[in-house]
Amino acid sequence: MNVLVLVVPAFVAAVITVLMWRGVKNTTESFFVAKRSIGSILGALSLAISWVWVTALFVGPLKTYQDGLPALVWFTVPNVLGIALSCAIAWQIRKRLNGQGTTICEYLGHTYDRSVRNVTIVGTFFIQGVYAVLLHLVGAQILLSAAIDLSPMIIVMILASLMVTLASFRGLFSSIGADVLKVSLVSVVVIASAVALYSAGSDTFMSGLAGVRGKQVDFFDPALLTGFAVPVALSLLASGAIDQQLYQRSYALSQRGAGWGLVLAPIIFMVLCVGIASLGFIAVGQGLKIDNAQFIGFEALKAVFPEGAGTLFILTIVAILIATGASALNAVSSVGAVDVVKSIVPTIGESLLIWISRGTMALFVVICVLIYSFFPKISLLDLVLFIGPFRVALMLPTIMGAYTRARVPTSRGFTYALIAAMGAGLLLAAGWVPLYSEPSTRVFFAGLTALGISAVACTVEWYRSRTLAW
Repeated sequence: MNVLVLVVPAFVAAVITVLMWRGVKNTTESFFVAKRSIGSILGALSLAISWVWVTALFVGPLKTYQDGLPALVWFTVPNVLGIALSCAIAWQIRKRLNGQGTTICEYLGHTYDRSVRNVTIVGTFFIQGVYAVLLHLVGAQILLSAAIDLSPMIIVMILASLMVTLASFRGLFSSIGADVLKVSLVSVVVIASAVALYSAGSDTFMSGLAGVRGKQVDFFDPALLTGFAVPVALSLLASGAIDQQLYQRSYALSQRGAGWGLVLAPIIFMVLCVGIASLGFIAVGQGLKIDNAQFIGFEALKAVFPEGAGTLFILTIVAILIATGASALNAVSSVGAVDVVKSIVPTIGESLLIWISRGTMALFVVICVLIYSFFPKISLLDLVLFIGPFRVALMLPTIMGAYTRARVPTSRGFTYALIAAMGAGLLLAAGWVPLYSEPSTRVFFAGLTALGISAVACTVEWYRSRTLAW
């Protein structure tokens, strides 16, 4: 039964993929960008749900449970702005490339020189290939080990196998098929949350506004700003600017579907985000005593819908784990195939390139499982501390590259500055420069440091060229 809970969502996602795109042959265009055939509604849903990672199922309800309405706002607004920024940049890039393109690294290679593209490739390998996959494997250990009677390592290995199997089946078509299942289950959770809030009445909602800590509602509480709001906002905006998963789906939109697809995606995501985070209000209003704060969403649903709520939540978690992991593998494999292999061997055949892409997926899954096996105590905080500087350092160059109409004559100093931004931020975040002891403070100053160095580099590069047309 435990194995079935893990396998069934992947099987259903594969069936959806076959039913929706039966007869489609695997070519590089279908494997990497779904033949650029996705319509506006399906594209918007896929973009929105791909931005819902497994952390949203416990970070949103957890912070809302603890700090009430201010945390809900600071969790939702940066999330929505992050996906909106990605959609705005994608629209600009689509105009520049006439609806073509495969990866964000490829586009930056057109705008800057090869060295900047290489830095972005390395950053994407860490962000999508290591961080995104490993995050969901660690999330599986945290969220599923208490609910499923299997050892954490077995759960991780099963999910890793399902991720790579689904991703390698039909490429991006597989990920979008998994998105259909994922958005269906998350929507049920959101509707359940709305029904629960309505049924409980206004008293439950009002009692939850201040959170379980009962503080006065203050959107600019210094502890909330430095410990959660600013680091999360910076990380999400940076992630939206450079997320290959989002760009890959943007490239997959048809010419007719691109406009409304990119407009609707942030709106749909906002509804899903608020619905998930509102489970924290229910937990406060119901006066739930929860030993493990990471299970607030789970316990809130059980309190209102005891019959089947636990299974629903577990299935939703598994669907998010598999869909997002497969999506990350598709993203990193497209970068490996297009930006590395094809740039070295431009005449490589389509079939071989697809198999190399599948090999890239398998390689990163093995790397992530090995990391987990050697560091089974690794936490989500450790991963966030590690990846933040990579995201933030690449945000401004991506924005500048999208909104300039001419090629930027890149200097070596610009490339070295981006590397320095990543390195300095990583040193601060990891605590190797012992200036700050609190993890949240380290994240805060590491992000600002990486952003500052990147901003200076972009400003100098812009001033050097001064021929950039905006």
